[in-house]
Amino acid sequence: MHNALNRNDVFTWQDYEAVARKVEQVTPKGGEFFADGLIYFLTKHRPPPGMEFDYSHKLNLPPAKLALLHIMPDSELQAKLAAGFFYTAMSCDDDTTTDYKLAERFQHKEAVGDCSVFWGPKK
Repeated sequence: MHNALNRNDVFTWQDYEAVARKVEQVTPKGGEFFADGLIYFLTKHRPPPGMEFDYSHKLNLPPAKLALLHIMPDSELQAKLAAGFFYTAMSCDDDTTTDYKLAERFQHKEAVGDCSVFWGPKK
């Protein structure tokens, strides 16, 4: 999910803070969101189980191994996004935005630098 905010692949702490502020602003208290690990850290929000490591859902492992390692498989992540489990999502990467159909799955979108914050899942 990582990319840059107007600095040719240089992403500063202030950039992440701006994205985190927007995520906090649009996410209701107790609402889940799909984000980079630093956004969970900055918002003091625990990632959903299985999403503690940003890229773990991209691992291609047998279901038993995924369960053992507490990793949410990509298919489950896609299903949760489609079902509206996440109230908010953020991405600084066009491929992530496309692969997870974020623009199609949320009612609202706002650019924060080169990142996008999506909220209000379509059901």
